[in-house]
Amino acid sequence: MLKTDRASRQTLVENYPLLRRRRARGLSYVLPCFIFLSVITIFPITYSLYLGFSRYQLQLGAEPKWISFGNYVEGLTDPKFINSVVVLLKVMVMGLTAEFIFGFTLALLLSAEFKGRTAVITILTAPAVIAPSVAALMFRILYHPQYGNINSFLSWLLGSKIMIRWLDTELALYSVTAVDIYRATAFVMLVMLAGLSSISPTLYESAKCEGATPIQSFRMITLPLMKWHILVVVLIRLIDLAKFFGIPYILTGGGPADTTKTVNIFIFEIGLQAFRVGYGAALSIMLLLGVLFLTMAFIKVMGKRG
Repeated sequence: MLKTDRASRQTLVENYPLLRRRRARGLSYVLPCFIFLSVITIFPITYSLYLGFSRYQLQLGAEPKWISFGNYVEGLTDPKFINSVVVLLKVMVMGLTAEFIFGFTLALLLSAEFKGRTAVITILTAPAVIAPSVAALMFRILYHPQYGNINSFLSWLLGSKIMIRWLDTELALYSVTAVDIYRATAFVMLVMLAGLSSISPTLYESAKCEGATPIQSFRMITLPLMKWHILVVVLIRLIDLAKFFGIPYILTGGGPADTTKTVNIFIFEIGLQAFRVGYGAALSIMLLLGVLFLTMAFIKVMGKRG
């Protein structure tokens, strides 16, 4: 045994120069990609951090002026920014809840084998590949109060002329969120369906033999084994909703009366329309920190339940 260990160490010492050259060669392959990613990610984030502590109006001859936490204090006391945060939180709560319920329900229904199952899954997956801007333009036509198909269908169903203004009343936020639910439910369904297909049928057969009801099997078998799929879905959708911009901007532009103005629209107006680059950078950092906090809190809660 000792002779074997000594021989192994001797071989390792003899091959060490070769291993170093191979490692250096491998690093040389990775280095260009690392430099490229650093330029397009690390540098912008670092520069945004610097601008967040500066007063910088984007105009000819202007230079950043260090003001410490002035932009962050202004953001925390800005009623318009606070309103945009509240709007985004409402979208997150409504969107995540509806997408998860609809997606998980569809996955449970499609987990059983039946004729035409593949075709149904393909059709239901179609909204997931539609770009947000395309979905927004499509629903902008559907929501039209006079010529939109939604009001036309309601008029036919109720037998009287319906002229609901979906995008310029208190219904605007729900209408905007519905478009994201339409797109994202398919993604949730696919992930949940993949998780359900990985559960062994013998577990349900054993539970049935023990006298467990379908609800008990779902609570004791399905949910615990789907924990990590649920975690992945919620985290991905949470991060995606934090970037919610294209759909509300195209449908309402943030109106009416800022009821659909999310944080991203507000930052866009501050940084790229009012050219207050320093303040916009600070708000972006605050949004990033908020998403990180929510993500870590959810992971911690799921870990404790596990």
